[in-house]
Parts: sequence; structure tokens; C-alpha cells
Amino acid sequence: MMSKTAEDIEKIVLQEYPEAADLEITTVKDGLNTCYKAAFDMADYRAVLKLNPVTGAIGERVLLYK
Repeated sequence: MMSKTAEDIEKIVLQEYPEAADLEITTVKDGLNTCYKAAFDMADYRAVLKLNPVTGAIGERVLLYK
């Protein structure tokens, strides 16, 4: 069940990271689970987040420093 839309996820990401550039949001299947994946660039790093499709909570955060 996915109650959040990609637009909702975009708003959540931009609240947490207002300077996010080149934001890409995709739906990812991980076994039986579905989540949103948001990838974007910041000045010092590229971030990849996995977000809960029902609550919009960030479940995983990976920062790849440049």
C-alpha cells in the first residue's frame, strides 16, 4: 500500500534538504517491500534516501562525499 505520492516524497526531501539539486524519485521493490528512492546532489555530496511509502519516513540514508 502506497499512500504517499512522488510529489509528497519530493516535499519531504526538500524540507530536510532545501538545497537538493537534480532530485530524482523512483519506486523500488526490495523483495516484497516497496519504497521510494530519492537521489539528489548537494554541494559536498550525493545523497540517496529510501523512504517509507506510507509514512514518508526516511528509512535509509547514504551520503557519498565528492
